[in-house]
Amino acid sequence: MFQRKSYERGLTSFLREARTLARFEHPSIVRVTRVFEANKTAYMVMRLETGHNFEDWLRTLTRSPTQKELDTFLSALLSAMEMLHAAGFLHRDIAPDNIIIRFDGLPVLLDFGAVTSKQRSLRFAKHDVIIKPRYSAPEHYDANSAARTEGPWSDIYSLGATLFRAVKGIPPAEAHIRLREDYLPTAVDPGPHSGYRRNFLDAIDACVKLQPKERPQSVLDLRDILSGYARNRPATRQEWRPTQYQGYRQAGIVMMTLSMLLLIAAMLLI
Repeated sequence: MFQRKSYERGLTSFLREARTLARFEHPSIVRVTRVFEANKTAYMVMRLETGHNFEDWLRTLTRSPTQKELDTFLSALLSAMEMLHAAGFLHRDIAPDNIIIRFDGLPVLLDFGAVTSKQRSLRFAKHDVIIKPRYSAPEHYDANSAARTEGPWSDIYSLGATLFRAVKGIPPAEAHIRLREDYLPTAVDPGPHSGYRRNFLDAIDACVKLQPKERPQSVLDLRDILSGYARNRPATRQEWRPTQYQGYRQAGIVMMTLSMLLLIAAMLLI
């Protein structure tokens, strides 16, 4: 009986979150086209994206990616992450094999099977452990505490590890190994990547810090580092408060709501 109730709660949560994801329209978030129930379970249908995943794209370059290429990549993904986080969602599985580089050069974030919401994290004391070796943040490894310690900074770690792979040629060591003894070189170490901007490399190093409170706490914080604004400013832990966006909706929905209010006001004045 307990397992059935747990399954039903999980199914209800999946449907609610999948339907929320289906409302997102962003060029770098894979489009959810349908959510439905069948066979005593639920399904989420996503638009087919064509291109190379980021890992394959890096390998086919036969050279290091340029700063311009990585700027385009990063700008698009930061915008996508900002939308997800503002709505109260974490991706939890950002990695090179979950990012497609379309033939127009723009990235799209795939695989939302591990996505979770802030509300779900608070409702359930224990998470399923979903680990992507070398790309998962340390807090993902502990199912008992993940609900309390995960936040936008966790996705930011995974993004930083992905960028580390791009500029260094190899991904960082797994986080749980680094916790025992951390030999990870910094992105700013001399090497074939020395042509990259210092602020860009500083941002990568900040993203892959082991302690959540030492990483950028939001996409906005990360943009500050990229711009050089926060290079000498210590990180400060912030509580993830997606509700401050008051049920975040995309700009088009906001504009539609404002239009409806204006229409009602005009009718009252007639």
